[in-house]
Amino acid sequence: MNKPQTITHAETAVLPVRTLPAVGTAVLPWHNSAAGILFAGNLLQRLFRHFDGVMEVRLWDGSLRRLGGRANENISAPFTLVFAHPGVLRLLLLGRDPLR
Repeated sequence: MNKPQTITHAETAVLPVRTLPAVGTAVLPWHNSAAGILFAGNLLQRLFRHFDGVMEVRLWDGSLRRLGGRANENISAPFTLVFAHPGVLRLLLLGRDPLR
């Protein structure tokens, strides 16, 4: 079992974070391809298009996307949601358990 890591944020409580177990031993090749990154970015833009605010999402390749109805405005995002592994996005979107 993976040992939990701790992430500290200056304005919030300390939250335990568990490292995801690898699915098999390798990441599917399209996840790190330009097409996979573009697909994930476009999908997230569609999901958050009606969000009345601005947020940033950092994908597993380090690319940053601004999302939300106010993404084009010159305001800073209050937070950045980080997907360190493509499997996290897949589980979030395709997972069947609403309590995850």
